[in-house]
Amino acid sequence: MTRYFSKIDCANIPETLSPGANRVLKFIAKADSISAREAMIDLDMAQGTLTKNICRIEDAGYRVVRKVSLHPVTRTRYTRYYVHDTEKTIPYRACPYAESV
Repeated sequence: MTRYFSKIDCANIPETLSPGANRVLKFIAKADSISAREAMIDLDMAQGTLTKNICRIEDAGYRVVRKVSLHPVTRTRYTRYYVHDTEKTIPYRACPYAESV
């Protein structure tokens, strides 16, 4: 699997983040991305709460890339969120998901 984002260092997560945003960021650090379904099942978090925490992560200086996909079975659209540290960013045009932002 090709990595397009630098791995987030859990030790450098700012303490100013809310507990929910902190949980989301730690999840992404381990799993590379998160969707609303994963947030509901693994973090017991509603979709609106996930969106609010993603905005808080952006406000903390992380770049969040949203990739809108279509589920292959149910044909429903969903968004997968990718985060990486702004100090370790790749060139924006090199990101394969940049067109969906």
